Amino acid sequence: MRPFENLVVIKSRVQKVENQVLRSGKDMALLTLDCDEVWKKSPVEGAVQVKAFGRAVPEALSLMRGDMVTVVGKLQGKHWNDKVITGVTVDSLTKTGHIPYETEQAQEAVPMQQAQAAFTEDEIPF
Repeated sequence: MRPFENLVVIKSRVQKVENQVLRSGKDMALLTLDCDEVWKKSPVEGAVQVKAFGRAVPEALSLMRGDMVTVVGKLQGKHWNDKVITGVTVDSLTKTGHIPYETEQAQEAVPMQQAQAAFTEDEIPF
C-alpha cells in the first residue's frame, strides 16, 4: 500500500459484527460502526459498514457490541450498473476500549436495584 493513498481512519463504537462466507468459500467480517452523521446512501441508518478480509477476519469477529475500535483501511469504489459503489476495507483493526450501549447499562443496573430493594431498614439486624 502506498502511503496516504485512499487511506481511511475510523474511530468508532461497534454496533454489530457479522460473519459472512463468500462464494469462494472464504470468510468475511462485516462490521457496523456508529457514526454521528446519517449518510443517506448508508444501508444502515446512523452507521458505517466496514468489510474485513483475510487476516483481519478473526480479529474483527472477536469484537463485541460496544467495543471502541480504530480501523485503518482503504476507500474503494467500483462501477456497477452505471452507479459508483464505495466501501471501506480493513487493513488494520485495534480495540481501544468498551462503552456499553444504554440498553446494556440498564440491564446491568437491574440486579443492583433489585438487591437494594430487597433490603429494608427493618431487616437490618443491628
